[in-house]
Amino acid sequence: MSRSKEMDADFRYQEYLVFDPTVSPNYQVFVIPNPRRKTKPEDFGYNKRLDELDPVMEKSEWPPSVCALHVFSSRSGRWEERSFIRDGEAAGTIADMRQHSEWYYDKHYAVYCRGALYVHCKTDFIMRISLSNDKYQVIKPPLHGELGEFQKLHLGRSEKGVYLASCEASLIMVWVLDESCGQMNWVLKHSSCLPPILDYDRPVLGPWVLQDINYNGYLKERKELIEGGEDTEYMKELKENKLELNSGKEELVEEKFEWDSENDNILHKEDVVDARGNGYFDILGFHPYKEIAFLGVSMYRGIAYHLKDSKVQDLGYLYPTTCHLALPNECFITESFPYTPCLTGHR
Repeated sequence: MSRSKEMDADFRYQEYLVFDPTVSPNYQVFVIPNPRRKTKPEDFGYNKRLDELDPVMEKSEWPPSVCALHVFSSRSGRWEERSFIRDGEAAGTIADMRQHSEWYYDKHYAVYCRGALYVHCKTDFIMRISLSNDKYQVIKPPLHGELGEFQKLHLGRSEKGVYLASCEASLIMVWVLDESCGQMNWVLKHSSCLPPILDYDRPVLGPWVLQDINYNGYLKERKELIEGGEDTEYMKELKENKLELNSGKEELVEEKFEWDSENDNILHKEDVVDARGNGYFDILGFHPYKEIAFLGVSMYRGIAYHLKDSKVQDLGYLYPTTCHLALPNECFITESFPYTPCLTGHR
């Protein structure tokens, strides 16, 4: 597959999948542009050809009144350009988008729901693209301009449609998009402080078993660097740590593992520790059919948080044993998605 190479250097492009296996086996891929943050003349790496600003362009509305997008269709097997007309106001100007700061590992998600693609864009607005009438509209975030520097929004799909979540320190807030009467409004569904939970680096209680596919490869490379290929005390320590954190479980490859999303691995009072041992939380995604948010604790373990009753379930260990050694400056969860069995009816 290839798409047009005529992409403007003023923008960054991200592909998003439009696919619902319960409706059709066919899919589409949308390429969404976002104005690129430009380097200033006094900054390191400034490139006049790429970074010089056009005053007229900077004042232009974003997204534009007519937005041309590259779209791939599995039905036709080719890329085409489709134009979508904006219904309502723009989110701001191109200059506004360029000023929006973000970490290089930040991921903006999209969801396909009820015949529309919802894309999380710069400045945290949501672009709702209707595939049936070739129109789109801008949905402003519920906390416009009020997020802290490290507070991020996560777009997802769950029981009642399109959800948006924010997690800062131990406070988790979740909104549901109300589209009744043709209006787009974010309704606060849940706001609560996460309870103190088990230490993020203690042995796993939950059903997840980390495949840790890079572990053996790293040990092999390490041995080859050591004269005689002898094991070291440090590598022995890594092995012991791996066994302890996974509670001695064998890795599951093809075995079918059933998890009860209501009753398994619930954390009780005896599992909790002082709140200072909590670490920090990242939002990994939502359960597609139940109001459950999946959270990562300091990148080490996963938990399921029930929005209806604040119940917490331990899922398992997330962090590859040698990640901090092989990738010392890249230890981030850059992307996550909940797996939905395709056309099987399993939930």
